Amino acid sequence: MAGDFPITNLTLGTAPQVLPASPRIPLIFAQKTSAGSATSGALYTDIQNGVDVASNLAGAGSIGQIMIDAFKRENPKTRLDVILVDDNGSGVAASGTIAFTATPTASGSLFITVGDAVLNTYELAITTSSTATTIGADLVTAITADTKSPVTAVNTTGSVALTAKSKGTTGNRIGMKITGSVAGVSVALTAFASGATDPSTTGVLSIIDNARYDIIAPLCFLTAVKTHFEAKFNVSNAILDGIGFFANTETYANCQTALAAGTLASKVIWYGCNKKVNDSDFKGGALLTLDYMLSSAEAAMRALRFTPNAILNNFMQAGNDRGGAFMAGIPYQNMKFNNFATIPTGKGFSLTEVEGLGDLGGSTFSNDISGQYPVSNKAWLTCYKAATPTATGLTYATLNKSDCSTTARSYFFNNIKEKYAQSALTSGSISGNQNIKIANAKTIRADINAWFQDLVDMNVLQGGIDPTTGTDLTALFNQDLTILVDTSTGAVSGTMQYVVMGQLDTFDFNIIPLSTATN
Repeated sequence: MAGDFPITNLTLGTAPQVLPASPRIPLIFAQKTSAGSATSGALYTDIQNGVDVASNLAGAGSIGQIMIDAFKRENPKTRLDVILVDDNGSGVAASGTIAFTATPTASGSLFITVGDAVLNTYELAITTSSTATTIGADLVTAITADTKSPVTAVNTTGSVALTAKSKGTTGNRIGMKITGSVAGVSVALTAFASGATDPSTTGVLSIIDNARYDIIAPLCFLTAVKTHFEAKFNVSNAILDGIGFFANTETYANCQTALAAGTLASKVIWYGCNKKVNDSDFKGGALLTLDYMLSSAEAAMRALRFTPNAILNNFMQAGNDRGGAFMAGIPYQNMKFNNFATIPTGKGFSLTEVEGLGDLGGSTFSNDISGQYPVSNKAWLTCYKAATPTATGLTYATLNKSDCSTTARSYFFNNIKEKYAQSALTSGSISGNQNIKIANAKTIRADINAWFQDLVDMNVLQGGIDPTTGTDLTALFNQDLTILVDTSTGAVSGTMQYVVMGQLDTFDFNIIPLSTATN
């Protein structure tokens, strides 16, 4: 791309239509442990695949290591950058307990999950000679051998004390589950709690002030990420906006409360809600994984969608199997999460709860219609919808609509920069030496219309005739496009309006039987 001139500002406004995001570098902003080699607060670029790389940087089992691994499992192709920070010196690690009572009368197996149902489930083989102490010791051995475990474990006569490897509040949402039973053996779960005092984020993100990123982070970093992005949504002579990805395991009521809070009314935050389960044998998210694994996987799939020619068959349905800019117009709903366990029947949000959270800007998950894998529920939303669920709230309500408009803005911006670098400007006609780059209102209009048509052809913007209103959207774009030339200051200004692609979300038909009467 050309340099700083011409100075180019394209400001996204708020309208009852739809608008903003596009391809940008994913960045994981998370905690490391003291075992990680990364310098706290430093930026590390283009992290390669492999658990060893993440473990060396962030420390095995740290939030950072698990997030990097979750991203790379879904998307090994897209560039990934990271910023890792130390635990707070005053931080307290969350803790929980699994207590065994055992006088087995038969042999069998118990399956214990601590963390993610796929990665952190341990089979405990039990015989009639097993005791609570030996069963607890077997669980400690399994957890200790698991480099992706988010916890450490200590056994005391069958009571296994679990402690989160990363300090702070994030560990309070680590899930646990017991599957199976053995006669004469009982298991009691005490949910993770008491994690406190998260890392300081003051000034950390200033290192990326001049770069465009999407940021994936644990929930405790939400305020810092939101503040960072709100200031970068419309920036002079740059495209720096981004989306922050967060997930939270909570009850329906608590998710409602969080989404209704003024701090979450933002067009730059995606907020995934995972229903909290609190049963005797199951404590944690209905989609049993770690919050930060869930947000990492979601952001990874979105980034891969925007990667030109990336193969998307692993999670896309219905023939959309290659990545590119046009993917901004393809809905995020129904993307498959192949690396997560399904939600047990009756544990996830009800349809009414899904609708209620959606009205506030919360995204949710369910099993696909066959029950084989979890999928994203309905639209992916931004928390902007929580501010004004109607009228202008629709402008940035879905991430899909948001992505279309920022893709369009980026395309116009890059082409203006490239086409008009070192151009002369006239308010008259173009004449004279055709080897000199000269621009006037007419040529600028022609170029902008051509770029608009490119975006229509990419299915990012809508063109042609609207069958409902009869409006020619292409002609309307040209009609609404205003261009003002001031040769004394070298400035070109104006406005443009476009309609981004929507998404098919709901079918709502009345089915009326014909009369059975015959002549």
